[in-house]
Amino acid sequence: MSISNSFLWRKQILEDVNLHSTTKLVAMMLHYHMDNNSCECFPSEALIAKEASLTERCVVNHIKKLKDKFYIHVRKEKGGQGWNRNCYQGIIRAEYNSESSQEVSEFQTKGNEYEDKKLVNEVQSNSSYNSSYNSIELDNFFNQFWEMYPEENRYNKTKCHYLWKKNKLYEIGQQIIDGLKSAKSSKQWQEGYIPSAFKFIDDEQWQKVYKPKTPIFRGIVI
Repeated sequence: MSISNSFLWRKQILEDVNLHSTTKLVAMMLHYHMDNNSCECFPSEALIAKEASLTERCVVNHIKKLKDKFYIHVRKEKGGQGWNRNCYQGIIRAEYNSESSQEVSEFQTKGNEYEDKKLVNEVQSNSSYNSSYNSIELDNFFNQFWEMYPEENRYNKTKCHYLWKKNKLYEIGQQIIDGLKSAKSSKQWQEGYIPSAFKFIDDEQWQKVYKPKTPIFRGIVI
């Protein structure tokens, strides 16, 4: 018996008492289309709206709420005939991955040793960290960093995330986010001199002191 990643993702949604009921409904529509292992799905906003008996505008609003709470990551992918489609990636929080490991340890006391070992390997395979772009264990600070970074300068998310995990930058995640906010408001960045996301991480540029852009006041001189 194995515990699917999509089951863990759905469980954390249902147990979040602070989520609005409509947000949960939209999440359940996403779960209906989700791959059990990767937690990816590709339904259109129109399809979600039809299945949930909601307007497309309502669906967009509640998808944003799921994204803001780091339950999903959304990216654009090329579909058929050159059009873009949304790829929704479910994010499983650390405490729910720990819960799956706890359930495995309970199973270990039952059955023969061979079956128990097989079960442990199956569940660990589902919930362990995968360094690929499709990893479901995206660090929340990294996710926030990636969403905040100027889109045209986001290069090689896989490489960036690997460096983030390797250097344990999640331990200073808030410091990096604050540094990024400072950089984005600087004269240099607002004029378009923006490093790639990987360079920002690799060179520890969040520690750089950025000069804010001086606002221009236009008025009548008396």
